[in-house]
Amino acid sequence: VDCESGGLQEVTFGRYRLSAYQRTVQNFCQRLREFCQARGVNFFVTSSATPLEELLLKQLREAEVWG
Repeated sequence: VDCESGGLQEVTFGRYRLSAYQRTVQNFCQRLREFCQARGVNFFVTSSATPLEELLLKQLREAEVWG
């Protein structure tokens, strides 16, 4: 669904393309994690479906990213 026009567009991913996309995302996250670690920056991954309260009050504290 286009967020500006509301138009619909079907998108089909085959198994190969989905696998390649997942590898690309994993590699990007790994490089970003290494970049942050090399500079002493905390790196944390969470789902966009995570409620903000759970992220701030539970997950970030458990990961010792936020006091």
